[in-house]
Amino acid sequence: MNWALLSGAVGALAWRGNIRPWQTLAYVVGFGSVTAILWEIAEYFAFIRFSEELETAYVDTLGDMALGLTGAVLAGLFAALTPHRKQS
Repeated sequence: MNWALLSGAVGALAWRGNIRPWQTLAYVVGFGSVTAILWEIAEYFAFIRFSEELETAYVDTLGDMALGLTGAVLAGLFAALTPHRKQS
């Protein structure tokens, strides 16, 4: 849910611009995916590298990145498929 909200904010910014829906989807998914990956890298260096969780961290990290991607895709689809008025 967190990545959907964060990516949705980017979608709202892109939605206000004069770009096509597929571009909005691409921006939101790209932002959400890259941010999820960077978060997991930071989490590894901050918490996991020397902890007892190291043995199970791989599965947890993959799950977190999959959830981040899912949230970004859902937010991107919502932003891309929501009709909006053209500004005069």
